[in-house]
Amino acid sequence: MENVVNHINSPNKKFWKNKKVFLTGHTGFKGSWLYLWLKLLNANVNGYSNNYSNYPSLFKYINGTKKNNGVGENINNYKNLKLKLDLFQPEIIFHFAAQPLVLKSYASPLSTHRTNILGTANLLEASKNLKNLKVICIVTSDKCYLNTSDKTFFKEDDKLGGSDPYSASKACAEILTKSYYDSFYKALNISVFSVRAGNVIGGGDWSKDRLIPDCIKGYYRNKKIEIRNPLSIRPWQFVLDPLNGYLRLAENAYKSKNIIYDGWNLGPMNKNHKSVEWILNELSKHFENFNKFISINPNVNNLESTYLQLTSNKIKKQINWNTKLSLKQSIEWTANWYKGYYSGKVNLCQNQIRKFEKI
Repeated sequence: MENVVNHINSPNKKFWKNKKVFLTGHTGFKGSWLYLWLKLLNANVNGYSNNYSNYPSLFKYINGTKKNNGVGENINNYKNLKLKLDLFQPEIIFHFAAQPLVLKSYASPLSTHRTNILGTANLLEASKNLKNLKVICIVTSDKCYLNTSDKTFFKEDDKLGGSDPYSASKACAEILTKSYYDSFYKALNISVFSVRAGNVIGGGDWSKDRLIPDCIKGYYRNKKIEIRNPLSIRPWQFVLDPLNGYLRLAENAYKSKNIIYDGWNLGPMNKNHKSVEWILNELSKHFENFNKFISINPNVNNLESTYLQLTSNKIKKQINWNTKLSLKQSIEWTANWYKGYYSGKVNLCQNQIRKFEKI
């Protein structure tokens, strides 16, 4: 892929116009943002997702229900998935469909493994004979690395693993993806890559047991929120930054003469790896009396690693990608989205995408 370098810092609108893109998990948090962005780029997008994720639904907010596009589909239904892929004949596939939460994986390990591992296998198996397919992007997680909480900055060739079911499932998805490329896709001249983004924040995330969504819901419901570990450090970034990387990686892979498999970290600069406590302090600057809704209780469900940090030097060097927003800007944009939502504003996602493209 290093032979094709896109020095433009946003997706190429001419490239994406009319591209046939199949997007699994398009009703989730990141999936909804990407679905809308691809629509604004005039791509021909076909979604495939189990249901409207969470309540309120970001996908409904962006008017994604206008054509009821691909909602009610199960990634574990291989026969139906293959039928939809065969009918649509995509050129590019983004695979987001997953069980995305660490704590939920403890409560539902079999469901997590079924969706994250077998669901990925279904997608890769069902796509093998697509005539026009050029690129597959498998979205895994920064939690796919074997994490001993020793303050390591993970790079792409570090050991995969995970003690919790979610992390283990994402490590397995990485191994599975590489296996499918070596066994099938390389010979089919189809590029396959995985993306491992750091902790993503942004408006429209309503997932349970995530820091900012829990705090926002608590604030507007006048309810105390218990913080599990204020000293945990994560590579925080605004949602459009990694999505910008996904789009640009797919574009470069599509144009490249070299058929590749690769894994990519997408995270902020090292100085933006901050603690939960730091994030809370920044959030409090945007919401009046915010801190009165925060309760520190490190003994509550503290099942996650204390340190998780990425190095993204590879993607920065090879396609000139970096996060556009600083962490303070990321929190400001996130806070502004939620404040706008609760005051009844529309087109918040579209407006932030347009603003982001101009940076």
